[in-house]
Amino acid sequence: MATDMDEAAAGLFDSGGKALPEAWRDTTGALAAGEIGRLVYSYSIVGVRSRAVCSVLSGLDLAFTGAKSRIAAWLAECATRGFRVSDTGTVMLGADAKTSGSLADQLNRASMITTELTAALEDATVADQRAAQALTGIGLTELNINGEGDINADDLELHRDRILPEGVDTGLEIIRKTMPLDDSPTVQSTWWDGLSGTQRDMYLKTVPLEIAGMAGISVAVRRHLSEPERGYDRLKLLEFARDHWDDTSIDWTHTDSNCTNFVSQAFEHAGLEQKGKPGFLWRWDEDEWGHARKKFLFFDFGDDYSNSWGGAQQQHDFFVSQRAQIIDPVNARPGDILYVTNEGTTGEIHHTALVTGVLPNGDILYTQHSDSAQNLSWNGRLPYTHVQGGTQGVQIVRVTETW
Repeated sequence: MATDMDEAAAGLFDSGGKALPEAWRDTTGALAAGEIGRLVYSYSIVGVRSRAVCSVLSGLDLAFTGAKSRIAAWLAECATRGFRVSDTGTVMLGADAKTSGSLADQLNRASMITTELTAALEDATVADQRAAQALTGIGLTELNINGEGDINADDLELHRDRILPEGVDTGLEIIRKTMPLDDSPTVQSTWWDGLSGTQRDMYLKTVPLEIAGMAGISVAVRRHLSEPERGYDRLKLLEFARDHWDDTSIDWTHTDSNCTNFVSQAFEHAGLEQKGKPGFLWRWDEDEWGHARKKFLFFDFGDDYSNSWGGAQQQHDFFVSQRAQIIDPVNARPGDILYVTNEGTTGEIHHTALVTGVLPNGDILYTQHSDSAQNLSWNGRLPYTHVQGGTQGVQIVRVTETW
């Protein structure tokens, strides 16, 4: 439904960047243009609401899958030990309980499993209730209908800027709620081992920092997430994005555009080495990426930056020239760069952000600076940007240090 609504809106809008085709702006077409405008915003709002609902349900699906695996792992241990589980979830010693270990040890283990089963069921219940609350809220969002009954751009922006992010945030919250984040390393390891390979991959893409932060997760899993062979630590990259997405202290003061500067700083924090240094008159070559203190005699002029440090197109071109991979968006992973292009005009890249998650339904989440936002939905925001600002595209780039 979301795709159908997006396509309907795009078909009515002039995708060259104007609100409506000029053909509808003459006197005789004014009424028709007004009605089409209302339809466009209505279609777009339905599309955004549908995507917000998908984000919540996608999170709930993975949360239930994780909770089910968590419960199944404990039930499997009960079967191995010969424990009996009552209808209320209480674990007791069965008639054929294994005799290994003391009776006290077995009773303690049974009590611990009872606690874990109860916690898993309670977490799943809370997640279900939170999802229901969020879905109700999406459906009850009021439209700012004016005296003439118009649904306008303000309503669409409300859904894009508030309802859509709330859907994503709720989906992520639900997933985290059913993870054993605060349990012992043994409990965490048991939960992880009970997941299928596909389920583990979903968690690694959706909540990588939470997985890496669990003491019961193996060093091999953390290494898979950090990928040190690329010349930097992708987990530190994600940590920087999480900690500084709204941090104005890292901004350049001479411009309001800091999106690419933010990404460069994230890579520097993650350990990616600079390439080159300024030459005569502090000029940087096109195949260089970095910054340096600009000093002359006793004068300090502050930091000087290569064009590739803060320019979206220049940064993209630098990394690609250094054999960075251009990735199909369906294969995007946290730590990749998301570049937004004006494909409908010059194809120029005009915005840079970091991929910080991928929902189980494939929706790419990105974090940006200028305007600062965390875990935005690319699938949800693209149709709005596509219609309002002309045809937009995306390139996903995966950086490897080759210099």
